[in-house]
Amino acid sequence: MRQALLRLILRPAIYSVDEGFNVSEGKGKALKLLRVVRMCRYVVRHYHCAVVNFIENFHHFIHIYIAFIKINFLEADTADNGFYLGEHGLAGKWFPHEESIRVPLIVFDPRAEHKMRGLTIEQMVLNIDIAPTILELAGLPAPSQMQGKSLVGLLAGEKQRWRTDFFYEHLFEHKTIPKSEAVRTQRFKYARYIDYSYEELYDLKNDPHEIVNLAQDKKYRQTLKSLRKRCDKLAQIAKGT
Repeated sequence: MRQALLRLILRPAIYSVDEGFNVSEGKGKALKLLRVVRMCRYVVRHYHCAVVNFIENFHHFIHIYIAFIKINFLEADTADNGFYLGEHGLAGKWFPHEESIRVPLIVFDPRAEHKMRGLTIEQMVLNIDIAPTILELAGLPAPSQMQGKSLVGLLAGEKQRWRTDFFYEHLFEHKTIPKSEAVRTQRFKYARYIDYSYEELYDLKNDPHEIVNLAQDKKYRQTLKSLRKRCDKLAQIAKGT
């Protein structure tokens, strides 16, 4: 199974782009570009290997839990960030595009009713929701200063009011990575770069890959204004003011 997954994941056509280069002439630019392509291919392949290993280990440990650990438990697997693999011409995790900020959240609860198994929850959940969830499962109250919300109700299939947007910020001081903040709603994403006069607005329904920046489009002027104001408010809330 693993070998089949590796063949499927590691051999898309994009990883063979170096075949067309004529490096026999020894041209510097061609050789440099070829090295970059090979380096990118190496990184992406190993990144995908890590994903495959995670899937394997997750499946393995779940079976161990079920077979040998006869106690009540819930397992939640997630990540701290997404990762660019060349989308938008970027690598790493430093900006508010979907590839960077979306992470999986897989919850396994062997106590759950059969109808709740394999369920995909469409509500926006965040990493700040994990701590309140753990506390509620443990029968403890969440401190008032916690910004997240417990997921216990959603995991049980309860209908409840939930967030319709969330705030993102990246304020790390770095000489080549600009600071940014954003608000992501169910339909739109507004982003701005704090040290520069530059904004982005994307219609995630019609442009899920965030290709067309609508910030200068007059038809979306009111949307831009509204989300800019919402971003200001959420930034203040995040700072506790």
